[in-house]
Amino acid sequence: LYVLAAYILTTIMMTISCGIQMAATFTIYPEILIFGRFFGALFAPMNDAVMIVYCQETSTAEIRGAISSLFTTGFAVMALIGMVIGTKDVLGQHLAVMLGIPIPLGIIACLFLLYLKETPKFLMITK
Repeated sequence: LYVLAAYILTTIMMTISCGIQMAATFTIYPEILIFGRFFGALFAPMNDAVMIVYCQETSTAEIRGAISSLFTTGFAVMALIGMVIGTKDVLGQHLAVMLGIPIPLGIIACLFLLYLKETPKFLMITK
């Protein structure tokens, strides 16, 4: 699978996973939430790996290490934001809203990814 196509596919699947989890809060079946979490856990590592490969293949050799380390920093910042949003005073009492926040962000990310170009290494291999 090509790097950009895999990146778009895994982002779409992660957005669907968030939708499943949010929809599960409106039902009486906790199994749907568990399925959504399983679905997300299946695609999250793939999304992370593809994003790192994309960043490494599109950056120059001089900044490749810095670009790769920004992924970890971004992950830590998102974890912090998630902890703050999940507190009782912010959205801790509104599970459906909290699980639904990533859906519009995932849609925006998918639209943004459609405008990215394939990695130079892939283009060089196909020539």
